[in-house]
Amino acid sequence: MPITPFKKIYTEDQQLTDVQGNIESTVRGVILCPLLDGVLLQGVPLIAGQPNVVSHQLQRSFRGFIVVDNLANTNIWRQVDTTPGLTLTLLCSVSTTVSLYVF
Repeated sequence: MPITPFKKIYTEDQQLTDVQGNIESTVRGVILCPLLDGVLLQGVPLIAGQPNVVSHQLQRSFRGFIVVDNLANTNIWRQVDTTPGLTLTLLCSVSTTVSLYVF
């Protein structure tokens, strides 16, 4: 889910305008951080020896992923995907169930 950008309220009150400017400059770095614009996918089964196509639900091309939970000692890697705006194709050395943070 995208982070909602900070919206200024235009007013003639200079103090309020200054406060809003300070808030905007403070949160700009957070809003623009690509790592925070992601989705957590829990309980994703991965089967060894075959491509595992995972719908990442971002409605845009993903930038990366982080395995945040893994139920087996396995290596997980990404295969080049023909539809990066919709899916993430993963391969693994041992079948497992994982949770992924996709951003």
